[in-house]
Amino acid sequence: QLDLTLDQHERIGHILRDSNQRTKPYWDPVAAKMQDEIRTVTEKIRTELTPDQAVKFDLEIKASRSPKKLDPDRKEKKPGSTNAPPAKAKQKLTAAPTSPESAAPLSPSVKQID
Repeated sequence: QLDLTLDQHERIGHILRDSNQRTKPYWDPVAAKMQDEIRTVTEKIRTELTPDQAVKFDLEIKASRSPKKLDPDRKEKKPGSTNAPPAKAKQKLTAAPTSPESAAPLSPSVKQID
């Protein structure tokens, strides 16, 4: 954790949202093609596996998509949670409250392949 102040969180969120808007036109066509390729490869691999291996393979794929795999210390988000900084960061705030724009997603949405 970086222990950002609310002001830092808002400014960095703005930077990320701006970047997402700039890169979305490039990402969208590539994302769909990549998802198709991953799906095709996954299906081909699965046909080569025994039923027991396929179960383990599916578990490995699921685990590889987990944010916790990338950062073992990361806590899983609860449904409805946000990227808002912890309450202690709000105490450091000297700026105005967040705007509705700050609730926008920070990354382009990509469908998860099941």
